[in-house]
Amino acid sequence: MSSPIHSFLFSPPPSPPSRGSDQDHNHGLTSLKSLLLPVEFIPRSSSEKGRSPRTPSQSRLGFETLSLPSPRGLSTDSEATPKARRRSVASTTITHQPINVPSSPQVPFPSTIPKPFLRILFLACVVLSSALIMYEFPAMRPHGIARGIASEGGRGFVELMDPLGEEAYYQPPQTQGARMLWGRKSVREESVVMEQLAQEVVAVAAHPKATRPALRARPLPESHKLLALQSYILSSAYNVVPSSVDPSLPLDANTILGIGSHKLGALGGERETAWLKDVEGEWADEVVIWYGGDGASQYPHSVLDIIESTHNSNRHPTFIPVHARSDRETILAIFARLGLPLAQSPIIMIDNKPIVGDLETLEEMKLSGELGRRLTSVGWKHVEKKVGSKPKMAVIKKQPPTDQEEAEEALVEA
Repeated sequence: MSSPIHSFLFSPPPSPPSRGSDQDHNHGLTSLKSLLLPVEFIPRSSSEKGRSPRTPSQSRLGFETLSLPSPRGLSTDSEATPKARRRSVASTTITHQPINVPSSPQVPFPSTIPKPFLRILFLACVVLSSALIMYEFPAMRPHGIARGIASEGGRGFVELMDPLGEEAYYQPPQTQGARMLWGRKSVREESVVMEQLAQEVVAVAAHPKATRPALRARPLPESHKLLALQSYILSSAYNVVPSSVDPSLPLDANTILGIGSHKLGALGGERETAWLKDVEGEWADEVVIWYGGDGASQYPHSVLDIIESTHNSNRHPTFIPVHARSDRETILAIFARLGLPLAQSPIIMIDNKPIVGDLETLEEMKLSGELGRRLTSVGWKHVEKKVGSKPKMAVIKKQPPTDQEEAEEALVEA
């Protein structure tokens, strides 16, 4: 026969307490919380937490408790929970709003629709609403968008087959409501009105400051035409003679200065004279060589050898290549008009004077000394003064005469 302690220790654990399905808010086939949240995330009140299955229940012990006599003669259970001295007040369960639920809990409603069917129904509603939107707003269709972008100003949608279709001059309902509220016309009516106004506009003369007046001709002196062109090209690598320049006409200051020629003031004035002096002295002490008129990109080494053998300084000439310029033909025509064959030979500018850079001319100038004199005038050739050795001579200083010598000279003269 097993003892009560043996029955208590080795008896199967009691089942946890359960509550009815009518009290469990999370119970049901298709409740709202079970659709939105997984089962493990459904919050439960702390007061509804079940007791551990290993916790023994005093009311289900397998042995009879000992009864002891009470002062009043009643039998009492020695192992029963002692009674409280004062009457306990019924505690109210305080339920807190769960923090992991995105919205406040609502009163559940019973539902018997399966979840897969609800999901399919939701997907069908989304597809149907998208189809209705695309049908009601033609501008939202991909092909309608492409035609709307391609149309002029994006105001209308032109059909490929029909010039005017259902998508022509589409407007959202909000815009139409605003036009009706303010009494405005539609886009089609406004376009017709604008076309009528454009036809009725009378041509009016433009404001005098809206157009730039034509530049007056400012011819350059013959001695400064080539210098002005040289200064214009050397001032920037991006300066190009305009193709509108007529090489058969004299070179104009407007070609060199453009709209800045108005700063020169009146013709022959002080500002124009000062500008011509600046152009003249800009490259006066340099040797400038124009080459490449024949299309060759090589440096004129023969010309450089003759110049370097004449001067004895470390200075180097400035080169202006013409073979790769876009205005090559215009420059060649300007040089030809000035009588300089740049297309056949290099042109050397020394002391602001051009020299044809063929070998015969340079050899003659070198032998005659003309090339050396020009290089000396620009400071490229220094004249060396030969200082010879002088013989040392004895310097004899005469002593002043004494009084006796002066008296004797006076007697002799008498």
